[in-house]
Amino acid sequence: MSQKIKVLSVKKKRKKYKVETNLDSHTLEEDIIIKYNIFKDKEFEEKEFKKILEENKSVASFNQVLNYLSYRARSISEVKEYLVKKEVSKEDSESIIKRLIDLGYLNDEAFASYYLGYYQKMNKGPNYLKTKLFEKGIDKETIENCLVKYTLEAEVEIIALVLEKMKGKYSKLPIKKQKEKIQAKLIRDGFTFSVVNSYLRNLQLEENIEETLGKDLQKLIKKYQDLDKKEKKDKIIQNLLRKGYEYSSIKAIVEEVL
Repeated sequence: MSQKIKVLSVKKKRKKYKVETNLDSHTLEEDIIIKYNIFKDKEFEEKEFKKILEENKSVASFNQVLNYLSYRARSISEVKEYLVKKEVSKEDSESIIKRLIDLGYLNDEAFASYYLGYYQKMNKGPNYLKTKLFEKGIDKETIENCLVKYTLEAEVEIIALVLEKMKGKYSKLPIKKQKEKIQAKLIRDGFTFSVVNSYLRNLQLEENIEETLGKDLQKLIKKYQDLDKKEKKDKIIQNLLRKGYEYSSIKAIVEEVL
């Protein structure tokens, strides 16, 4: 004969309830308290109360996920990983995921579109977005559909904004070196290689290399101080050309100093 479970007390603890019975104590969700009308002195059959506790676990897991979703948008894959970490059963996980999708809390297409806007505001390119969506577990088809919305016009406009912020940052470097650094920055930020190069071809930059060129020259003079004049001059010119300085600028300062 199964034992009766008698509720001895019900005390609210924030959004949950601590329920003391004649056998032990449990923390129950508010939804469960209301659904089964649990109050002091109420009795349950042992089998019935066991089912209530099992259902409470599912409700608690669902509420945990709702809290997890409250901080920012999540992908279906992220929620699945979260439920695994919380050691939620496969059956409950599948039920929770389906319910969240039905309620509109989980939608990978909407998630991808949200991050499209977010990363565009962060001045990131389509390749950056693609990588991040892949990391979030978004499937290939959804990613490709999202990237279609990242138009060439939008990419060029954002590149222009990035370069406006960078204006003058590398002006002490040769034009060639400036373009290399700008290209590396834009590629790191996920912009398309072909679009970046096309934009850089028409980009007008200013250089103020006198100070930098002078410093580099002095370092090389010291480095090659043991060589004869001709060899030293050739080595210095080769090094400065590799650094991106124009031959005319190099020739002028080398002739002046050496």
